[in-house]
Amino acid sequence: KKKERKDLYEQADINSALKAIKNGISLGTASVKFGVPKSTLYIKNKRKVPIEAKMGPSTPGRYWYEGFLRRHPQLVTRVAQNLTHTRASVTEKEIRNWFNEVHSYLIKLNLLNIHPSRVFNCDESVFLLCPKSDQVIVRKGSKSVYKVVNADEKESLTTLFMVNAAGFMVSFMIMYWYKRVPYSVSSAFPNGWHIGLSEKGWMTAESFYEYILNYFHPWLVKNNIEFPVILYVDGHSSHLTLPVVEFCRKVKIELIALFPNATHILQPLDVAVFHPLKNIWKEAVNNWRLQNEGERFRREKFAPLLVAALNSIDLTKIIKNGFKGCGLLPFSINAVNYNILNKNKRNTPDEQEFFF
Repeated sequence: KKKERKDLYEQADINSALKAIKNGISLGTASVKFGVPKSTLYIKNKRKVPIEAKMGPSTPGRYWYEGFLRRHPQLVTRVAQNLTHTRASVTEKEIRNWFNEVHSYLIKLNLLNIHPSRVFNCDESVFLLCPKSDQVIVRKGSKSVYKVVNADEKESLTTLFMVNAAGFMVSFMIMYWYKRVPYSVSSAFPNGWHIGLSEKGWMTAESFYEYILNYFHPWLVKNNIEFPVILYVDGHSSHLTLPVVEFCRKVKIELIALFPNATHILQPLDVAVFHPLKNIWKEAVNNWRLQNEGERFRREKFAPLLVAALNSIDLTKIIKNGFKGCGLLPFSINAVNYNILNKNKRNTPDEQEFFF
């Protein structure tokens, strides 16, 4: 059993040490003279915690953590995927109704059983320039782990991805907030990729329309893809504007909006592609920093490194499985993992989460 550490100094010692530091004495000297740990003096001198604070239970440390896992062998650590509260409220009944409606619509258009190369999914994803991850403890055997959190924003770049059910990745578009693209960015930009511009670097209606008009449709024609094609989108306001809908109808791109706030179980990119790609991205950024001795990773380095990350893994099978697992090809109402949706079953034995 680990011995509990007891502080051998009084509050008066802390006060005297802080006063001495204020008068010019060093942290190390004050620590030795008054018997207060240097780390304690540093924190209190920076006013990160009150000078006088009531002692509470010790924070669980590594030994407690390891002992906890030994006492509960049915638990393992898993990386949690963040879900907003809105996403977590979607129901199985709503998703099944959506499938029934789309099924009828595809039969009407004779598009239910078409070639995988004609079924597409596009979505944008945010890539952090300083990626991090969290872990939670869950029961062994859990295949998917989710943690409901509030959405937040960090330094990042948004990239629009387009894939089809045959496992092919169409050229992408990276969003920047420049009014004029710097040469340092454009000169290093990958061939076949596209630069999108908006005031805040987010996907906008104009940017998405430009991508469909100038890049996606020409790509379909160039690669002799049979029309009409299906394009599943997440229903965001930037995707389903009148100009986009009218153009797609004109050129036989059948836009189908996924059920709102359910892309984490219905969208192939969200379900199958982004998670492994983000893991590879984290590794790529960390390796870049090691090779560049901790140099700050800047935006002009983003596109070339993302290309390298994509080239390091074979996403073809992953993409195909994503369409299958989302029930989009083959079109199947029973392919979806509905356990993720049912809030009343969020803590079943196979998906129970333990936080401490």
